[in-house]
Amino acid sequence: HLGVARHLVRVGARLSAARGLYGAGIWLPTFIAGVVLSPVQAGYLGTAGRLAVAVGAVTAAVRFAIRPTIVRAFEAQDRHAIKLICGRLASVTLVISAFALAVSGLAGQWLITKTFGASLAPAAPLLTILLLGIAIEAFAGPVDEVLKMTGHESRVLGVFCVAVPAAVVALLAVSHWGVTAMAWVQVLYT
Repeated sequence: HLGVARHLVRVGARLSAARGLYGAGIWLPTFIAGVVLSPVQAGYLGTAGRLAVAVGAVTAAVRFAIRPTIVRAFEAQDRHAIKLICGRLASVTLVISAFALAVSGLAGQWLITKTFGASLAPAAPLLTILLLGIAIEAFAGPVDEVLKMTGHESRVLGVFCVAVPAAVVALLAVSHWGVTAMAWVQVLYT
């Protein structure tokens, strides 16, 4: 049983590290904007980022719910079942993301102004850009969930170990163009 416990701790550590790097990557644009640009610019990007994450949280809840199904299908070596569940999930989350993207593009500035005040209206176009990243992630499907639930969590961690430092470099490189350019880097990161 000690061997099983060690294995579970190693898997948990890799999953936790990947989750931590993912979270760091989501906040990087806001932190870097605050340091390199200004707190006001960071506020616009942070507001847009948190609103985009709210949409992403809805799709994430659906993604987390399919984990047991992926594990059961993997144990049965039923790759077709994994493909079907991931395809359905991608379709549902893409519809949710596309709806949020359309609402943001059409009425984002009005909604942000009504909700948070006119001083945060510049966050609206940033939100639309970031929601494009959420939609792309939805279209790609739950690749990370499949990897995590089938014993390939090290690959997910490896991707983040490359993506987070690359995002830092890219954010610093484009920061002189402002938060809009930084939002596009976030889309690429996502």
